[in-house]
Formats: sequence, structure tokens, C-alpha cells
Amino acid sequence: MKDTPLKSMLFKHFWAQRFFVQAEVDIFPVGGVSRTRKAITDIDVYALRPSRALTFERVLGDCKTLKSQSPVQRALWVAGLMRLLDAHGGIIMLTAPGGIEQDHKLTADELGITLLSVEDFPTFDRALLPPLGSSGVTVEPSDIEKIHGVHNHFPALYPLCEYLTSTAWQEPTFGALIRHVLGILRSLKGEFDPKRTEHEALLCDTAAVFAVGLAECAGRVFNQYLHPAKKTELADSLKALLWGGRESYEAYQSIRAKLVASRGFRADLSDEDPGLPEWNGFVQVVRQYLETPATAFHVPWLLRAYAVTLLKGESFNSIPLTRSDLHLLKLAMFTLDYVCRAAGVPKEFADLVTYPLIQAQSQFALAPAAAVPTVELPAQDPFQIKLF
Repeated sequence: MKDTPLKSMLFKHFWAQRFFVQAEVDIFPVGGVSRTRKAITDIDVYALRPSRALTFERVLGDCKTLKSQSPVQRALWVAGLMRLLDAHGGIIMLTAPGGIEQDHKLTADELGITLLSVEDFPTFDRALLPPLGSSGVTVEPSDIEKIHGVHNHFPALYPLCEYLTSTAWQEPTFGALIRHVLGILRSLKGEFDPKRTEHEALLCDTAAVFAVGLAECAGRVFNQYLHPAKKTELADSLKALLWGGRESYEAYQSIRAKLVASRGFRADLSDEDPGLPEWNGFVQVVRQYLETPATAFHVPWLLRAYAVTLLKGESFNSIPLTRSDLHLLKLAMFTLDYVCRAAGVPKEFADLVTYPLIQAQSQFALAPAAAVPTVELPAQDPFQIKLF
């Protein structure tokens, strides 16, 4: 397709900033009434940008080769899509041989959209990511598509792949995202084979999507309590957040108890069994996220990068990390371990996928800290200007 190179450029621009990014995301009507789901449109490049408010901001990327449509018309279309998805910004990259009129760029900017031509992009990219821009990124949108295409060889995994490709991006709350990811994983736990590298990659990418909801959950808790003093205080807050309030949680528990009883089992469910698998483990992972909540918003990027290395047969060390990412590696390790245990996949998975993260932490922890270069200043500044 003619737009593919443009999508790759914008994808890499987002990736280099450690945004959680995906190309070709189908958008479905929320609460649709049709028996068969049909996409109403798609987003060329969809990115989740970490914010200082400890949330993800949606950024939409649109890449087009214009023929009969003017740049400002495209900007108006993207503005409508931003409103539909509650996005915070947009970037439109166009193949426009005649250039883009400045008034069109001005109007787009007023709508929260950056309007660029292909010729503008290198300057834009290097200005935001000095000095080389995103030229060093080797990950392509097709790498993510290959991970989500595992179901072509293993059809039973289609529900999970379909969810990661589109549905996850339209979940109304982080609680719904967390619950649904784990629910789908548990329903397919018998389909994962630890001897299949592509299954490892899919599991890591699923953990990356799960980490999106987990980071936002931890951000909300941090903004409310900072660091809850007691485990019970944190657990009670999480129950309300994950199920949309205390009343919703209690209603869910009531329905769950009746369902359990109808199957001939004891229905005395306690608050220690809220319906999320490995509940105590989940609470512990959130506690880890609360230590450095801003770092948590880069865990999805790292886990997706890890999934790509697995699929491509590359070393984990090919991911651009530094000693300052030590805690990021730790959070990613805890997240992967929890997802494996909560999903109920074979135990070998947790050992296989967490080992490179543990090894990387050891390497950075044992490596000597980088020396800070010193600069000797001249005894007298030769550029000093004497006014008198």
C-alpha cells in the first residue's frame, strides 16, 4: 500500500518515545446493536502517550496520499475521530507534492492536530528526538501484526489475537481491560505451548496490553492515596476501581456466589476471593507499581519490545535499555510473572519469559556506574564581555 511507508515513519516516531503504539486499529461502535460486529473505520497509527497525570493520553496518527481531499478536510475528519475516542492529540502525515498551505496547518493546530507533509517529517522527528530522530528504531508495524497473526497457525488463539488487535483499544475502563485480558487468557490456557516461541511472544504482548490497564489502575490509586499504609486499604480500593464502585463489586459478588452455588459448590465467597485470579499476587504487583508509578507507564512498551525480539529471534539485549531502567525491568518481570500465574498457563512459561528480565537486572546492577565527565574551566573566561 502507498501509505505503508508513512505509517512506518509515524509508528517509529512514537516507538522511540516509548509510547505504546499499534498500527491499523479497527474501531467498532460502542454498544452496537448489530448481531455481527462491523468496523466503522480504522486508525492508521494509534498511540498511548504516558502523561504526568499518571494516565495514558490517546494520540491518533493518520497517513494518507491525498488526491481529491484537501489537508484541512482530513484534519476535520481526524478531529471528529478524536472526539469520538476522547483522544488528546493527532498527527496527520500526507504525501502532498505541492506542499501544505500554512492556513491549513494553523486550523489543524487549533484542533489539536499537527499537520505534516512527508518532506516536513524529518525536521519534526529530529526536533522532538534530537539529534537523530527515530532513525535507530528497527521495529516495524508488521512485527506487531505477525504476533497478532499467530492464530493463522493456531486457530484456537483467534479470540485473544482479535481482542489485542482492536477490542482492547476501546475498553471503557482500565478495570474492564484487566478483567477481560485475564478472562480470555484463562479460557485459552490449554492452548499455550512453552515449546513454541510464537506462543511466548503472544503471551508477552498480552501482558503488555494488561500492563496498560495495570499502570492506569496504579496511577489512580497513587493519586488518591500515594502509598496506602495497609494492605487492606489498598485491596479495598482496588476492588472498587476494578468493578466500577463498591456497589458494582458487591452486585458482582452476589451473582458470582449464586452461580457457584448453582453448580453444587460452596458459595461463601469472602473479600479475599474477589473474582480476580491470584488476588494477593495482583495486590502485590500494584504495590510495586506504586513505588515508581511514572515508570509503570513504560512497562507496556518494554513488554511489547520483548515480544518482538522473541518473534524475530533476537537477543533481549537488542532492546535499548540503560542502567536507569533497572526498576522498569523489575516491574516488567513482576507483571509477566503475575500474568502467567493468573492465566494458568504451564509453569514453564513464567520461568522462560522472566529469565531474560532477571538476567538484564543482574547485568545492570553489577555494572559500574557511568563516570560523570568533568570539564575544566579556564582561569579567565575568554568570552567575558566587559561593559566598563
